[in-house]
Amino acid sequence: MKRKQDKVVLEAPTPDRGVVNLVNRLWAFLAPSRESKLSEGKMSFPVPEQRGRPKKVLIVDDDAVVRHTTSLKLRTAGYEVSTAVDCSEAIKAVGQERPDAILLDLSFPPDDTYASLMPWDGFRLMSWLRGLENARHTRFVIITVSNSPQCRQQAQASGAVAFFEKPVDHDRLLAVLKKELGEEVPDAARRSQAGIAV
Repeated sequence: MKRKQDKVVLEAPTPDRGVVNLVNRLWAFLAPSRESKLSEGKMSFPVPEQRGRPKKVLIVDDDAVVRHTTSLKLRTAGYEVSTAVDCSEAIKAVGQERPDAILLDLSFPPDDTYASLMPWDGFRLMSWLRGLENARHTRFVIITVSNSPQCRQQAQASGAVAFFEKPVDHDRLLAVLKKELGEEVPDAARRSQAGIAV
């Protein structure tokens, strides 16, 4: 296989003329707008356009079901996903990567790593992470079981771009991420964005 400019050329043994015609007709039927031809054992077709790296999302939640289901939805939508169970794992993950967005639970079980310090919650973690170089421009989305007005107000004051009560509506979550990360938002998702913002 050879790469020529923006095309890939597949080389094969000289094929039977009937096979060449069949492949050309089939290819013309499947991709009529593309210029491609099999002749003298070579078939060339345009290389799919690469759109850059996928956006990275870190999910910080001690609930394994939330981490698993949300990861599946985000990966299916084309995001690169990593997860953390608690604050210490989140700090380590952000130190190793540069997430574009962090989905953050507000309450965590006691963390032995920082047992002598004041207990960590999502707001304290968000404040800490914002001080790291790798998270200075990261978008934070709160996902929590609490829907109290105080939590919503604190989330907004802390700079979260959205607040979701569990169970998370994944379609709305994807719409928020696409909007906040500068991606195209489908019309149906735009219509369902009412009430998403903090």
